[in-house]
Amino acid sequence: MANRKKTPTPTETSVLTKSARRCPVCFHLFGDLEVKHGQIAHLDKNPANFSEDNLAFMCLDHHSDFDSTTSQHKNFTRPEIVELRRRLYEAIAQKQHHSVKIETSAPPTDQLDDVTRLVDRANSQDVAISVLLREAKVLAKKRGDTEILDWLEKELTGYQGVESKDLPSYRQTRAEVYAFNPYHGWRPVLFADEETRMAYTYAPVGQSIGSIEESLNNQTTGHFIFHSPELIQHIEQNLDLPAKVQIRSSTTVLYNIVEAVRNQLHEWASNLT
Repeated sequence: MANRKKTPTPTETSVLTKSARRCPVCFHLFGDLEVKHGQIAHLDKNPANFSEDNLAFMCLDHHSDFDSTTSQHKNFTRPEIVELRRRLYEAIAQKQHHSVKIETSAPPTDQLDDVTRLVDRANSQDVAISVLLREAKVLAKKRGDTEILDWLEKELTGYQGVESKDLPSYRQTRAEVYAFNPYHGWRPVLFADEETRMAYTYAPVGQSIGSIEESLNNQTTGHFIFHSPELIQHIEQNLDLPAKVQIRSSTTVLYNIVEAVRNQLHEWASNLT
């Protein structure tokens, strides 16, 4: 990464000028012609190809989507971005971006259309929640809704640095402790009292919603393993007999988190209509 070459200045200037720092995907999906914080994307994913035909200015969110390799949804293709870039350049040449105004009272009609679309898509189980969160993030930025933006960002990137007690209630989950028996395989651990059981089975989930979706897509066992080396070591040291320990939870726990996020997103969008 340190040796990656910078886009030649004349080429960079041409791309930025033709796009006026507007994102072709935002323009296509939302009719959004506002200035974006963004980057120049290499459409063939080759960072050494500085041909202007291979470059497009995109907002940070849609650049990330374009570069991602997730299997959860169909990403934008190179031919698609090329066509959207053509339409954007045409709109900029016609100075359509000069007519964009920021409304200070009622939301613009296009925002209301975006809200309706988001509500409809949130009702569909076919749309990944991570995709919906990114669409909601674009809409929230347009509206200047900082409170929901903070929640959306945490769900998209994970709750790094957030203490377990401060996680949303739907992420404060319970698991089960299993110990390996050489004769009977993995067996549930029975605790002497309820207080101990509650202490050892508390399993908060702070990972990003995309990571949760990926875990569900790759799940084949009906459960997933919590990786908590310190807790596992502590439990192993306090067992009556030495044994390897796993902390497991049903995949239903992850499904419940995804659905809780979907419901909260749907409620927010519905209140905007």
